[in-house]
Amino acid sequence: MRFDLVLLLAGVLVVLAFFALVAFIVHRLGATSRAAAVIMAVDVLVAALPPVLSVLQGS
Repeated sequence: MRFDLVLLLAGVLVVLAFFALVAFIVHRLGATSRAAAVIMAVDVLVAALPPVLSVLQGS
């Protein structure tokens, strides 16, 4: 049971770090007048999340 708790906490940490990274990019690029740059940066992060999660899962 302890192993499942560790995996759950690791997953929560990864998701929170991902949201923090998205928020940071939106904050930094939000000052620019180009909304397309912000959308593309967030899109790249969303597209990169599934491979990162699958590597962390080990499959």
